[in-house]
Amino acid sequence: MSATTGQMTPQLVTALEDIDRWRNESDTNADREHSEITEEQARLQREIEERQATLETLATRKVEVEQHKASLPGEQLARRREAALKNLAGDRGLVAARGSLYGDQVKARERRVQELIDNPEYNKLVKEYEEFQDVEMGLDSLPKTYKQAILAHHANVKKELGPVFEAMSADIEPVDAEGIGVAVVGSVDAPDGGAPEALAVIVPTPFETCSKWSERAEDLASLIAYRVIACVGKMLAEVGAADAPLQYAEYENALAIQVWLGDSNVKGNLQRVLDDLIDESNGKAAEFEAGRLRIQMVWVEPEVVAPDEDAEGEES
Repeated sequence: MSATTGQMTPQLVTALEDIDRWRNESDTNADREHSEITEEQARLQREIEERQATLETLATRKVEVEQHKASLPGEQLARRREAALKNLAGDRGLVAARGSLYGDQVKARERRVQELIDNPEYNKLVKEYEEFQDVEMGLDSLPKTYKQAILAHHANVKKELGPVFEAMSADIEPVDAEGIGVAVVGSVDAPDGGAPEALAVIVPTPFETCSKWSERAEDLASLIAYRVIACVGKMLAEVGAADAPLQYAEYENALAIQVWLGDSNVKGNLQRVLDDLIDESNGKAAEFEAGRLRIQMVWVEPEVVAPDEDAEGEES
């Protein structure tokens, strides 16, 4: 080929070919980007749908949580009531069991006294002491010298019976058992947080400690009831409600002390006063020490100890 041949392809052809290549490359790039956008749109749409489903699930769960939260006060009250009733029954059982042990210790002291009385050394003196009790009221009708002689002899008999009297008044030996604590349930009804209108104190002892007071032997349960009733009475006096009407009722087989305070001008915090008096009683009651037992006020809302309306409705 001669040199004169040169470049035989026109520049226009080359330019047009370049344009075609550009077009092909652009189409390819556009198709690729279009596909990528379509895939991203689909992905985002799936994510939106998933998140929408999550939002709907969360909305449903939110309503359930709100409803659950709204039910908590009622559930708490129901659980507190159940716990109060269960523990009241359990504490009555504890008092009965500990009362049996305490009774054994009382009988042990009585046996020690009886052994002394049966001793010939004291037997005759005891009879003389009892005979004096029978004639004591008529001493004033006797001549002065006779009366003085009888009183002098009686004083001598009483002195010689010192060991017997000491045995009779000796402390009850503590029971051989671990210490226990039982709850005295208290509740104050004070509408809208104002002045108290009513007080309920439930003692973990049988109602018979009150209803059959004169028929029952003095046992640990009756002593507990006596202590609590005494504390309630003293508390009412200290808060200025000594004349408040008080009645005893049966509550779940236990003794309930009910006080109407609506017509009284209560001064001070009656709950704190009663707490202190119960604590003081724990420290002073010899029967509590011998029984290795302690009582404690536990305060609950009035609704906790209020009668179960549903149960009453079923019974009626």
